[in-house]
Amino acid sequence: MNKRFLTSLAVGAFALAATAARATIILPLDPDHTSASFTVSHLTITKVTGQIPLLTSNIVLGNDHIPTAVTATLDASKIDTHDAKRDKDLRSDHWFDVETFPTITFRSAKIHRLNKSDFTIDGTLTLHGITKPVTLAATYTGSAKDPWGYTHFGFNATGSIDRTAFDVGHAPAALVGDDVTIELQVEAIKK
Repeated sequence: MNKRFLTSLAVGAFALAATAARATIILPLDPDHTSASFTVSHLTITKVTGQIPLLTSNIVLGNDHIPTAVTATLDASKIDTHDAKRDKDLRSDHWFDVETFPTITFRSAKIHRLNKSDFTIDGTLTLHGITKPVTLAATYTGSAKDPWGYTHFGFNATGSIDRTAFDVGHAPAALVGDDVTIELQVEAIKK
């Protein structure tokens, strides 16, 4: 090989590496503006909603603002349904057993872009010590700069799980529904 070819190859590799670096940004989520909520039916006639706070998370963001990877860990020990007695029961070994399983984790495996702003996330959810595949329908909702010059990116995602597949609670579906709807409102910050 001649020297000119090797130089061209090195320059090309450097340009590709620089392009890849520009195309991928790892962003932490803003816990003060990110929420994970769930909704489940009660007695088949109404719904109960609760929130589980975010502990840690990252989004790997591509050039088009559609994530290429997502990870999140939630603090099950701080589940909040706005009813102290119910929350204590949910934290017990009858439901989430937070002493044994204090966190809930989600890791994306594959993200499918549907259009300019919509995408699906195939991943795994680990809840109550059980890991199962989950698919979320997600949307990039836009970006904005704050007064300090940081750029914020917004996303929302929804999905559903069968709580019995994760061995959460042994109440009959007529009392507490098996299907649990998950909704995420996500804000990531580029500093």
